[in-house]
Amino acid sequence: MIKVNKTVDVIVFAGQSNMSGRGNVANATLCDEKAGFEYKAVSNPEMLVPITEPFGLMRIKSVQFETDGDTDISASVYTQNTIDLFDTFKQHGAEVCFLVQTGHYNYVDYPNGSGSLSAKAYDERYAVIRNAQTALCENNDNFILAGSFEGYIADMIDQYHYNQHAYNEVGKSVGKAMAEWVLMK
Repeated sequence: MIKVNKTVDVIVFAGQSNMSGRGNVANATLCDEKAGFEYKAVSNPEMLVPITEPFGLMRIKSVQFETDGDTDISASVYTQNTIDLFDTFKQHGAEVCFLVQTGHYNYVDYPNGSGSLSAKAYDERYAVIRNAQTALCENNDNFILAGSFEGYIADMIDQYHYNQHAYNEVGKSVGKAMAEWVLMK
C-alpha cells in the first residue's frame, strides 16, 4: 500500500458582489486549470471543479446590493463581526485572513446617490468600513491587508462594481501578498 501525504491550501474567497465575477471575462487574467479548484455550492455542490473563467460568475442576476456601508454599520460592529467570522474559520484550521479592502460608492458617475442619501454620504459610510479594515489589519496579526479597491474609483462600471482592469490589479496584489506570506512561513 502506498501512503500519499499531500498538503493542500484551501483559500476561501468570500464577500459581496465584487467577489462574484462582475468584470469582462475576455480581459480576465487566465488561470492554469491545475492551479486550483472552485466549489460551486449552488450549481455543482457534489464536487470541486477546476478554476476557469468566468470564475465565480453569478448565473442569476440579483437585486442584493447590501453592503456594510449601505446599512451604516459602525466600525466597531464591522470589526467584531469580521473577527467573529474569522474565528469560526480559525477553529477549523485557518491561519490568516487576507483582507481585500472595499472601494467606494461611485459618487463620481452617480452623484445623486440613492434613496434619501447623497452619493457622498454613501461613500462616507464606505470610508468607515475601509478605515476599520485598515485598523483591523494594523492591530490584529490574524488579518493582512492584501489588496484594496480604494484607488480604483475611475474603474467603476456602476455605483458599486469595478471593471476587469481593477479586478486584475487587485487580484495581482492579493496574489503577491499571499505568496510573500507563504515564503515567510
